Amino acid sequence: MARKLAAAGVRNVTPCLLDLTRTPPPADTYDLILCAMALHHVDDVRHILGTFAGMLRPGGWVALADLLTEDGSFHGAGAVPHNGFDPRELAGLLSGAGLVNAAWHGVHELQRNGRSYPVFLLTAQRPNAGQQRKGQASAAPS
Repeated sequence: MARKLAAAGVRNVTPCLLDLTRTPPPADTYDLILCAMALHHVDDVRHILGTFAGMLRPGGWVALADLLTEDGSFHGAGAVPHNGFDPRELAGLLSGAGLVNAAWHGVHELQRNGRSYPVFLLTAQRPNAGQQRKGQASAAPS
């Protein structure tokens, strides 16, 4: 990722490779945390989302791209802790972690073994000082 950013001339992004299931989060805070197609591999989703929320600066965003709930055929039975997610449930966990303005929509479909697996993008924001919490926003996948 660092090489790609450098090749593109992007100088205001610093990629971080972290295993937050095994190590504590860094002391730094971030404007954006992106988790792409990894959340379904994490056992304790509530904990990791709370960790993400704590790593954000006020006004910062978390963006989660992952599979919609599926029958387990994407990876195979028992291969991962979660067979995708209902984005509304994840939005609720993010709200419980103090994030606001949660919204999601379908963004892609992965093809595997002759099947299509929908992928969603869910975003939520850490409130700025004085920002009032708003209700959860959600959308159906496209």
